[in-house]
Amino acid sequence: MMKKLLFICLGTLIIVSCSKDVKINKELQGTWNVTTWADSSVSTGLVKMEFAKTTKKEGTGVITLTQSIISVTQEYTYSLSNQKFTINAPEKTIVILGVFPYTIPAFNATCSVLEHSKTKFVVSDDSNGKDYVLVK
Repeated sequence: MMKKLLFICLGTLIIVSCSKDVKINKELQGTWNVTTWADSSVSTGLVKMEFAKTTKKEGTGVITLTQSIISVTQEYTYSLSNQKFTINAPEKTIVILGVFPYTIPAFNATCSVLEHSKTKFVVSDDSNGKDYVLVK
């Protein structure tokens, strides 16, 4: 009897956790302004992230950094599991002003989802505890 109850509770926990990830991914779709990057304020419009789901708990996106006349984009993939947001972006070499080559290093991070809605998404990087805030 106790074993059966344990399996029912565990199954319910897994279903609730999975459905939260699906809901988060649905809410993420579209373009977001990054207002806080690693606990530092960011000017509105300076950093934008676009999300497009490919499955219920995964997707692709583009991060855009705009400064004066220069705009740099970086593609990434992401996934959600147990309210953890994982983002992976490959290394990319760009040429600034047609002259200066610059390599954007690959980055991979796993973050805990602290808050999510249709207009606000807040995560904390599990490796350093820094927060990132995105708003629509």
